[in-house]
Amino acid sequence: MTHPLPESALHPMAGSADAMVQLARYLPSLTDVVITGMRRALPEYAAALDREWARECAAGTVHRVPRRTGDGAEAWSAWVRRFRWMGAAAFAGGRGLLPLYRSYWAGGRAAVRYLYALVRRNALSGAVARACADTVFAVVDEISAESARGYAAARASGAHGRARGRKLLLHRILSGGPDVARSLHTMAAAAEWPLPERVAAVAVEPGWHPDAGEPWADALTDLDGPEPCLLLPGAPGDLPEFEGARTVVGPSVPLDRAADSLHLARRTLHLVRQGALPDRPVTRCDDHLIRLWLLADEELAALTASHALEPLAALTAKQRIALSTTLLAWLGTGGNVGEVARRLGAHPATVRNRLRRLRELFGDRLADPDARFTLEIALCADERATLCPHATSQATCST
Repeated sequence: MTHPLPESALHPMAGSADAMVQLARYLPSLTDVVITGMRRALPEYAAALDREWARECAAGTVHRVPRRTGDGAEAWSAWVRRFRWMGAAAFAGGRGLLPLYRSYWAGGRAAVRYLYALVRRNALSGAVARACADTVFAVVDEISAESARGYAAARASGAHGRARGRKLLLHRILSGGPDVARSLHTMAAAAEWPLPERVAAVAVEPGWHPDAGEPWADALTDLDGPEPCLLLPGAPGDLPEFEGARTVVGPSVPLDRAADSLHLARRTLHLVRQGALPDRPVTRCDDHLIRLWLLADEELAALTASHALEPLAALTAKQRIALSTTLLAWLGTGGNVGEVARRLGAHPATVRNRLRRLRELFGDRLADPDARFTLEIALCADERATLCPHATSQATCST
C-alpha cells in the first residue's frame, strides 16, 4: 500500500540544480543498475527484464525523473500512467501486486546505493544525497500507486475481465521472441485460452465487430485500435464474409511467430486496398505467396518488370493491358489457347491474334524456359499490367 508523500518529497531536488547537472551524465548507467537490482531481487523475472520493453520502460523513467516537477510535471504524469498496464497485466496473469512492488523497490534501492556513491565521488553535500533518495522513493511510490490503479481497474471490470486478459495475452504473444510460449502459461490460464502450437493472425479493417460464437469464440481479439486484429488457434478453415469490411488471414505459424503472421496479413490488406491484389471479402495470404514475395521489394520488382517487359513499352495502355493479361494467362496454362480464351472471356481467334503479336514483340524468348519464367515473374510484378486481375486470378501469380 502506498502512503501520502510529504511536501518536501514532491520537489526534493529544489535548490540542487548544479548537482543534477553533474549527475545527469550518469543516467544511462543508472538504467543498468536498476535493471540489475530488479533481476537479483526477482530472478523469476529475469527473462522479462531482459526484454527490450523492460529496458525502455526503466530508461524512460530514469531519464524523466529530473523533469518530473515544474514544467515537466504534466509529461511526467502521463509517462507514469504507463505503469497502470503493469498492474493490469499482473491481474490478468493471476498474480498479486506484491511481486511487482518488490521489483520496484529492488530497483529503487539499487538506484539509491548507486546515487550515494556518485554523490561521494563528486564531493556533493549530504543534502544532495538525501534529495536523491527522496526522489527515488517518491518515484517508486508513484509508479506503485499507478500499478495499483491498473490492478484495481482490471479486477473491477468483472464480466469484462476475461476479455481484458485475452487482449493482454494477445499483445504479449505478438511481442514475439523464442521464449514467448514458456512465459505465457499463467496469463493464458487466467484468460482461459489454452495455448496452441500454431496460430494464424487475421487483419481486419477498422469498424468491424464479430458476432458472438464460432469461429470467433476461440480467437484473441483487439478490434478497438487503428489496426484491428484477431489471433486464431491452429489453421483456420472457412471463415464467414464480413459485410463492409475486408479481412486478410495470415499463414498458420508456430505460436512464437504470431507477429510474422500478423505482419504479412496487414501487408496483404494494404496491397488489397491499393488494388495490387484481388479485392475479396476474405483474402488468404497463402493464396498469394509469390505475389507477396515479389512485392516485398517493390523497387526491385518494378525494375525487373521494366527490363523484361521492355518490348511492351511503346504500346498504348489499352494494348499493353490486353497483351500482358493474355501473355500471363498463356504462360500459366502451358500455352493452351482454349483455356486462355476461357479465362479471359475472349474469343479464341482474339487470343491467337494477340499471341501472334506477342511472338513478334518477344521473339525467341517465348520458347526459352528461363526467359518464360522471368516474363511470368515480371508480369506479376508489373503494376501497370492490371496486377493479377480477376480475369487471370487462376494464373501462376495468384498462387
